[in-house]
Parts: sequence; C-alpha cells; structure tokens
Amino acid sequence: MPYVLEELAKAGVPDGRIRFVAALGCHGAMNRVDLAKKLGEATLARFPVYNHNPFGNCIYIGTTKLGTKLFINEEVMNCDLKIGIGSIVPHTMTGFGGGGKIILPGISSIETTEAFHRLEARVKEAHPEKLVTGMGRFDDNPLRLEIEEAATLAGLDMKIDCLVNGWGETAAVFAGALKPAYAAGIQEAKAHYVTPRAKDKDLVIVNAFAKASEAVIALAIAFPAVSQKGGDVVLVCNAPEGQVIHYLIGSFGRKTDSLLKIKAKLPQHISRLIVYTEYPDLAAEDWFEVSDKILFLNSWAKVLQVLQMAHGPGTKVAVFPNADIQYTVD
Repeated sequence: MPYVLEELAKAGVPDGRIRFVAALGCHGAMNRVDLAKKLGEATLARFPVYNHNPFGNCIYIGTTKLGTKLFINEEVMNCDLKIGIGSIVPHTMTGFGGGGKIILPGISSIETTEAFHRLEARVKEAHPEKLVTGMGRFDDNPLRLEIEEAATLAGLDMKIDCLVNGWGETAAVFAGALKPAYAAGIQEAKAHYVTPRAKDKDLVIVNAFAKASEAVIALAIAFPAVSQKGGDVVLVCNAPEGQVIHYLIGSFGRKTDSLLKIKAKLPQHISRLIVYTEYPDLAAEDWFEVSDKILFLNSWAKVLQVLQMAHGPGTKVAVFPNADIQYTVD
C-alpha cells in the first residue's frame, strides 16, 4: 500500500482524492483498531477509510452471463481509478481467492452475494461427473469465471495480490491489469500452497492460522486424510477474536438463521472431532452441526488426555500447520 500511494503521488493525485474501502463482503465491519493493524496509524490520519456496507449504498452495474445481478459499492463505482489490494490463497468455492474476488463478493450487496453463493449448487448440479469447485480447483471452475466477469464489469483497473507464507508474511507480489496479473499469481500459488496428500490416518491435527476466524475451512483437508475405518480430527482455532461475523452464513440466535446458514458436518468415517481454543465462545459452536461426536475443549492438556485414551503406539498421524490455506491435488 505505501508503494501504491507513492506512485499515485508521483502521478499528481492529491491525498484529498484518495480513499480506502475495506472489501469485507458480508463479514462484520472492522473497527479502528482493526484498520490500524491493516493499514497503519499514518494512513488513518492521512486518508478516510470506510467499511463496505452490504446492506445499502450499492448500485446496479449489470448482470453476468450466469444471471447474477451485480449491485456494487457506490463509493467505489464513483471513483475514476479502482485499485484492489489483496492476497491469493486457496478458497473453498472458487479454488483460489484474490483477483476479482475483491469485487464479488468483496464489495457486493448481500443480495448479490447470496445469488453468487447459491450459484455453487447450480454449478455442482451441472457437473455431476467431477468436482469443479473446492480448494485449489481453479481451471474449470465456473465460479471464478463469474468473479472475473464481475470485476471486469465493475471496471477494476489494477489488482495487486500477495502470496503468504506459513507465518502470514508476504512471500510474493503480483501486480498489474486484472487478468494477466492474476494469471501469473495463480500459476505461482498452485505450487506455493499445494500439500502432499495424506490418507488412512488414525489422527489428523489441523491448525487454522491464516484464517483462524474461519476455522471450519481447515476441515476440508482434514476429513479426506482420515482412515475410512475411522479416526479422530483435532481442529486448532486458537483465535482470541473468535469466529467471523458473517451476515450471509453465520448464526444470530438460537431460533433464527441467516440467509444461507452453513454448518460443518462430519462424514460417517470421522469418529470424533475435537475443536480446541483457549477462548470459549458458545455462539461460535453454531458453525458446527449438533453431534455427540464433536467435543469443544479449552485446554490443550485436556485434548491430549482425550487423545491418549484412544490412541497409543503405532497411531498414524498427520499434522497440517496451515490447514486453512493448504490444498491437495487429485
């Protein structure tokens, strides 16, 4: 971001013409502390920084070939130059994030975002013979083409995407016009995040780090690694901020659901799922189905005690340190 501002200043763009919009999609808004961590104190003192509001101030810009009506953040659409800054990591729907995803669903209305998420079911019905969506499934994924079309209609002038390492640090940067920059970034990302496939394990431990507030993502790589004869999974989501506020798929009461309530469900071969965090949050348990096979524990010593009662010498174990951004290939 500092280098972008430097280039804009060289081009004669005054500070008063620049603003930032956090492309939150339907995630909860950031507060000042969040924004300072993201952009730095100097940025907040120099430029206005806004949260995207999916419930209002979005204008219609067109309809995609697959029929998604695009209502996009009006503030962004009123700008003469649109620069997106984000990252490329594997994604559960689109194969990889980054690219035009900063537009759809990043700054889309909740109605547009709902239509886009419902499109996944239509895509799966249209391709029953193979999986075309999911972590790392990119080339033949209609959802990522939908995103690219939306970003083109929105007039995204430039995209800057980072790849991150296991510590969340920037490992590579790709910048330029949307399509060529994203294509180059994806080519590198496919090798950067790919993980050797594990299978037939008695115990699989998955850590959510890059997206610790969306910990259920880590289960996508965990469940296939467990033996079909049965086995346990430990999900580590030790994030003090808890799980993400998500207005489209989250939970907002004991008897009220969001538009697309999604819960993590255990396949038959999973004997037990242990969810570990030092920060108990009963409401966040709604991200998981109600099952006596799921344990929520707040002590690592207790986790080890439970595991030691079921597993001994010879236990086959797999550990994924960044399971929320790791993917395997067929």
